[in-house]
Amino acid sequence: MKAAFHLSLANLSSRHPFHEHRRRLVINGEHSATVIFGDEIDGVYRFGSLHLLITRYDYYDGVSHWFSVLDQQGKILDMASTPDYFGFIEWIEQPSQDSLRFGFFGTNDIWQVRICTEGEWSFKLSDLARRWNRYFSSKRHLFFSCEQRAA
Repeated sequence: MKAAFHLSLANLSSRHPFHEHRRRLVINGEHSATVIFGDEIDGVYRFGSLHLLITRYDYYDGVSHWFSVLDQQGKILDMASTPDYFGFIEWIEQPSQDSLRFGFFGTNDIWQVRICTEGEWSFKLSDLARRWNRYFSSKRHLFFSCEQRAA
């Protein structure tokens, strides 16, 4: 049986240069060294031995959403974001064992994210887009696609 994996976020010191929109990851009540983009957790989903953490930061002009793949120790293996929207994630469903589909409030966009537990090398522009620089040269665990829902 695997140990429970409870995640929460803690404020960073006000001396941290990005303390307003980043938080320290707390795993099972213990502060980790991992710093996450966003100030609220939207969801945690398990895919094999990995966890997908969805966070957001709501600012005046929109909402930023980040998707982070974590190992069992809370280390970020891959991270990407969607474009900023003026709303929250309205619905989420899991159509298969390795993917999530979701939509944002007030849009016709339907996003799908596929999680590859082993990671894959890919340098396609669509796989590099919206990725933080430090994850450019590592295996991809997150693969996004977006389509328009018929109005």
